[in-house]
Amino acid sequence: NVVHIDTMASFTCRTALGQLDWDLATRTLTVDGTIFIDGSIDLSSGTVMRYDGLGAIYLSGTFLMHQTQLCGAVWAGACDTSGWNSAQDVLLIAAKGPQDFSQCTQCSALLEQGATFQGALYGEFNMGFQNNSSVQGPMVAKEELIQNSFTFNYIPNIVNVPFGTPGNSITTYSVISPTNYGG
Repeated sequence: NVVHIDTMASFTCRTALGQLDWDLATRTLTVDGTIFIDGSIDLSSGTVMRYDGLGAIYLSGTFLMHQTQLCGAVWAGACDTSGWNSAQDVLLIAAKGPQDFSQCTQCSALLEQGATFQGALYGEFNMGFQNNSSVQGPMVAKEELIQNSFTFNYIPNIVNVPFGTPGNSITTYSVISPTNYGG
């Protein structure tokens, strides 16, 4: 399963642990809490997307960005590297699955052809950055494979990290009553 959020109609998805909303008209993704997608995300619409909130998206598959920008702050039609409020808006993408992309073997994530991401990236396997791609935020992977120009922007202070971020200790939790069961 491959999800193309950037070309989908607007939607709202809320659970007890998280929220994921997409507004196609404003090209805004709202994230809150922890979201799991059993599959991959492919953002290849060639547009600028903004996200609001503090959240983590876990993928059983891979994360691909092609000519698309996903930003915590946008100014003048691009990610605003000096205006990102990392105390308020942080998106973690954690991709488990390996895939062989062009020039990127065993990759959990690939940013190519001018793709830009503001947030945190975690890959179980390798990450590839190709052809004028850029990232602003922490990245963790087995290897980071860089080809044909890559820009790594400074990492601002990230005070709050999304619940469930790898390496983040869970200090409080609450158990809710089960719902939607039969028998």
